[in-house]
Amino acid sequence: MLPVVRAAAALLAATVILAASEVGVTAPGSYELYQGDLLRITVYDHPDLATEVRLPSNGMCSLPLLGEVGPLCGISIPAAQADIAKRLAGGLIVNPVVTIAVTEFGPRRAFVLGEVKLPSDVALDPLSPTTALQAISRAGGFTAEANRLGAVVVKRSADGSAPTVLAIPAKDTPEALAKDVVLGPNDLCIVPRTDRIFILGQVKNPGAVPVQPDQQLTASRAISLCGGFERYSRQDQVQILRPGAPIKVVDIRAVLEGKEGVEDTKLLPGDTVFVPETRF
Repeated sequence: MLPVVRAAAALLAATVILAASEVGVTAPGSYELYQGDLLRITVYDHPDLATEVRLPSNGMCSLPLLGEVGPLCGISIPAAQADIAKRLAGGLIVNPVVTIAVTEFGPRRAFVLGEVKLPSDVALDPLSPTTALQAISRAGGFTAEANRLGAVVVKRSADGSAPTVLAIPAKDTPEALAKDVVLGPNDLCIVPRTDRIFILGQVKNPGAVPVQPDQQLTASRAISLCGGFERYSRQDQVQILRPGAPIKVVDIRAVLEGKEGVEDTKLLPGDTVFVPETRF
């Protein structure tokens, strides 16, 4: 029973210490650690093990006695505390009580592009959700030429798979606002223009391409007008985003190689062409 009592007393003391300390910011237990977070890591009754680390993009950090641990990015604070405590308990410390406090949140940003008055990046509050329409409002709102029906959020996946594209509500009704898209780090809000086509992603000069009345643009031609593909572009997974239509994936590499049966998609004003990145 003595070890149990000792552990309970240690946990209570650690809780009191945390409540009385000034940690700068307060993160709920459900908060998932993120790259750039500044962490204060302490072990009850072992002040020599206290350390402060800023999480790098790979989520690994170096701790006294343990060396490199992690990755910690993407897991909750209780889970990270339990993981470090388990490592310390492996013959190093009896019943370790580990406390992690986030003293500074890593920066998170989404990007608003296209027909808004002030295209820019938008800071995201890690403890309060920011929606696409809120981000567009921070970017000055829609311009008069904006194609609101074609506005979308491109959510990039962490595993390198194809991004997810979600429609941004075109109206400000309560029903529409309830379907507004909550933004995550590095999400893209794209607001097209009715007489332009947007080329985004892994091309040399991403941006808007004007559509002339007598001109029929194809996906490959539009990409060439933006300087062509970047080195790490996924040329066989180019996505065509069109208001009111499912995402269309086009193999532009096959088009350029002249393979039979592969059609070069004809673009319409308001379309967005997105070229994803390959990890290989």
